[in-house]
Amino acid sequence: MCPVTPELLVQASQAESVDVLVQRVDEAEMDEMCGFVSNKRQQRWLWHAIDHATGSVVAYVLLLHTDAALESLMQWLTPFGIKRFYING
Repeated sequence: MCPVTPELLVQASQAESVDVLVQRVDEAEMDEMCGFVSNKRQQRWLWHAIDHATGSVVAYVLLLHTDAALESLMQWLTPFGIKRFYING
């Protein structure tokens, strides 16, 4: 298994078929960071989830600073069958 890189995505888009491995993750740690560039009215939210056991990044999203950012991350995590999430706080 190898991490997804831009080069790998380019190769996959040119292949006739692509195999994808979805590995079950029992527990994930989720965290968020908020930031902006040039204009505070254009805030973005980076949400990411890592495998609690291995520390590997499972998924992340960078979207407008709204609840939709977390909802999008949760959609990406659904195929992993995660049973428990950890957040700070």
